Amino acid sequence: MRDAAGLTYLHADRVPAGRGSTALTTNASGTTLDDHGYYAYGKDRRGSELHTTQRFTGQQGDATGLLYYGARYYDPQLGQFISPDTLVPDAGNLFDYNRYMYARGNPMKYNDPSGHGACDGVAEQLCQGEAEVPMLETNGMGGNEIEAQTQGMRGGSLPQAQVNPSNNGGFLNWVKNFLGFGEEEPSQTNSSDVVSSGVSTPAPSVKGNPVEVEVSKTKYPQSAQHILDAQNEGQPQDLKINRSGAAGNRKESLDGIPTLHGMDRDEYPPAMFEEGGEGASVRYVTPSDNRGAGACIGAQCRILPDGTWVKIVVK
Repeated sequence: MRDAAGLTYLHADRVPAGRGSTALTTNASGTTLDDHGYYAYGKDRRGSELHTTQRFTGQQGDATGLLYYGARYYDPQLGQFISPDTLVPDAGNLFDYNRYMYARGNPMKYNDPSGHGACDGVAEQLCQGEAEVPMLETNGMGGNEIEAQTQGMRGGSLPQAQVNPSNNGGFLNWVKNFLGFGEEEPSQTNSSDVVSSGVSTPAPSVKGNPVEVEVSKTKYPQSAQHILDAQNEGQPQDLKINRSGAAGNRKESLDGIPTLHGMDRDEYPPAMFEEGGEGASVRYVTPSDNRGAGACIGAQCRILPDGTWVKIVVK
């Protein structure tokens, strides 16, 4: 970065992998200006005041001592966010229902680059906002409402039934299908292996009568504008859900497009639709905007089976 004193170089702490905290600053000649350290939740451990506002995990700090994670503010003194998450990033993970918790209570393993969900060094796609992990928009809902929404999300991945975890092969297939990374493979089950979800799955809509899926241009302005621009350039508004092709579509659409620090690669059409993949429009979007829009679309499509036609509408 450049200021009145000249160029200052920021060096990130990469241990544990993926945290990216500003640990060292040097000037143009290589002289060390600051040597900084942090406790696990981001409280200062050693060093003087940094010559930058980019601090713990590379997030912007201010005079209050809070860090801005894009979606909300984090207090490293308390080790938690000061406002609740508007999403439940992974409806199948118990820790994600504590909407003030940072990094699922395990900052030595997880990071939260957007303020909307924890990820680790292995889950690179999630850190970049490229994995279609089920997200649930809460918008101030209470616990019962969240549970009702969650049941609806689960019902869409495995209509009418959920495989009992005691059946390992079936359970792993269900997890893959739940996350949108693959089509559920048939497994041998009996009446003791399944538990009724109590959620009915609507029949797929036909192309001429799609289900309308809305994206708010007020809440997600960058992603909404990308959708509008892509549609104006010829990308389809009507899309067909095809979760089993999501991984392949994502690989094709992002091939040759480098990652950019602090930004997500937003795709339209999204990878979970048959029209995604090679030729999709890709744009760099801030993580909170991209993941919020993705969660919004995912929540509306969660109970819809593969083969359903939807119309993506910006309002």
